[in-house]
Amino acid sequence: MSSSAVTAGGSKWVLDFYPRGYVMPEHASLYLNVANPEALTSDWSCHVTFTLSVLNPATKEPVEKATFSKLFNKEVHSWGKNNFISIRGMQSGAYCVNDTIMIGAEISSVKEVAHDIEDWGIMPDGRHRFVWKVQNYKSTFARLKTGQKISSASFSTGDLPWFLDLYPNGYKNANYIAVYLHSGQSSKEAKSARVPFALSIFDNHAQQFVTCANLCQTFDKVARCWGKHMLKKKADIMVG
Repeated sequence: MSSSAVTAGGSKWVLDFYPRGYVMPEHASLYLNVANPEALTSDWSCHVTFTLSVLNPATKEPVEKATFSKLFNKEVHSWGKNNFISIRGMQSGAYCVNDTIMIGAEISSVKEVAHDIEDWGIMPDGRHRFVWKVQNYKSTFARLKTGQKISSASFSTGDLPWFLDLYPNGYKNANYIAVYLHSGQSSKEAKSARVPFALSIFDNHAQQFVTCANLCQTFDKVARCWGKHMLKKKADIMVG
């Protein structure tokens, strides 16, 4: 089920609700989607911080909610949650009153950003280096809370698609930034792959990349994201 379109931040959006679930049959799914993805240009991107919720019909307060901070583009124009609410809960009347369910969406920030990944080619150690230059970092740091992220554009190694997730105010620990390598394959298409990779940050004083995590992990349908939640102290990043 799709809602009518609303305008926020110069773009039109719709809510997509799957009462019987999208990929998880025991849970209903809810997504924020660009209203006209076929009309987007190939270089369009929009970073959105938003909250999806199911409201109590009497109090109008959220019964269930989830907050996201995602990059939308022509290729990935829908974000949300597969297991948003329990179908059993809906059937029991926990969310539905007088045969009506109330779904809310709050878009707290819409900002067009350049999250392109630069291909720096093969390095002397044989690894393929990709670089994400995160612009307006201080304003991004101030805007996002702990646990909220921004995502890079996608890039590929061989036939595998990837993107990076950055938590400027940390994923679990607010004193550290967190960075993860995320498989771009859908959960239905994901194949198991053992991948060695390093996460680095450019040191402007030393004029070189500093490796903060050297990892080798298996990406598959269950584990599509690996990284480090204490990659670098936030205080060190904000200096200068």
